[in-house]
Amino acid sequence: MSTFDFDYLIIARNLPLFLKGIIVTIEVSALASVATLVWGLILVFFRISKRKIFYQPAIGYIEFVRNVPILIQMFIIYFGLPSLGLKFSSFTCAAIALALQNGGYMAEIFRGAVESISTTQYESGFALGMKRFLIMRKIILPQALRSAIPSMVNQLIILLKDSSLASSIALVEITHVGKLLTERTAATYEVFITIALIYILISSVISLALNYYERRVRVLR
Repeated sequence: MSTFDFDYLIIARNLPLFLKGIIVTIEVSALASVATLVWGLILVFFRISKRKIFYQPAIGYIEFVRNVPILIQMFIIYFGLPSLGLKFSSFTCAAIALALQNGGYMAEIFRGAVESISTTQYESGFALGMKRFLIMRKIILPQALRSAIPSMVNQLIILLKDSSLASSIALVEITHVGKLLTERTAATYEVFITIALIYILISSVISLALNYYERRVRVLR
C-alpha cells in the first residue's frame, strides 16, 4: 500500500507566486464587494418601489443574474463587450461580473430586511411629516442593514469563492496561479490543498471581521 507525502518544498519555493495570486484575489474581491453593496442598495430602492416602471425592470434584472451562472456572465462581459467597442482588462471584467450578479442577491437580502421592519416605523415617520424616501434613508434602512449583516457576510464569502472563476478569463488570481503551478510541477495535490486553505483563511477573516462589527453595532444600540 503506497503512501503519499505532502511536498512542502514546492509550496515554499513558490510562495512569491502564491502571494501574487492572493493579492489579486483580495483586490478583485474587495472592489467587487464594495460595488456589490452599492449596487444592491440602489437596486433595492427600485425593487421596493410602488411603481411598475421601477420594480418590474428590477425584478427582471434580479431574476436574470440569479439564474445565469456567473461564469457565463464573465464570458459575456469579457468577450462580448469588445464587439461593442468596450474593452476592459480581465480584472475589471471579473469585478463587474461579480458585482452585477451579487448585487442582485444583495438587493434581495436588503429587501427581506426592509420588509421585516414594522410598518409602525413608517407611520411614525409620516406622522412627523417626513417623506417616504427620507423615512427609508433615516429610519428603515439603518435598522434593515444591521439585521442583514449575517446574510451579507454569507454573500460576500460566496463572492470571494466565485472570484476563482475569473481564472477562466485569464485573471492571474490564486486559482489561476494554481493551474500554472500544476502545469509546471505536476504537484496538483499540494498546490490545490494549499489554495483551499488560503480560501478558508480569507473567508474566516472576512466572517470574523463582519461578525465583530455586528456585535459592536448591537452594543451601541
